[in-house]
Amino acid sequence: MTGSFIACGNDSPTESDGLSGTYIATTLRITPTGQASIDALAQGGSMTVVINDNRSTGGSLTLPAVVTGGAALTASLAGTAVQTGGTIRFQHSADTFVRDLTFTVGAGVLTVTDQAAGSARFTIRLSRQ
Repeated sequence: MTGSFIACGNDSPTESDGLSGTYIATTLRITPTGQASIDALAQGGSMTVVINDNRSTGGSLTLPAVVTGGAALTASLAGTAVQTGGTIRFQHSADTFVRDLTFTVGAGVLTVTDQAAGSARFTIRLSRQ
């Protein structure tokens, strides 16, 4: 299940803004159109994003075949985090749903709640470690 993702952000990130860090998915639910919701973490999937002080990103997204409905997917999330107010988007070259979602910034978490991207809806919670 691949798709596209886009990001928006703060032009002058600082170390003191509290966004930098390593985030690991504690919720990763995918609901393909017309199908039941899939708990990608319970199926062996994972998502880790590292946001550096300069807003460069690293990390990876891994989805097993049972989640994608085809071949297993492992994608790099290397790129840039772009923050606009209380939201963040990720820009990276890998063609994944992550860059199509807008995450809400909370205290130590980045969340997406029932957002559409491609042919599915996504609920994701990334918790800072």
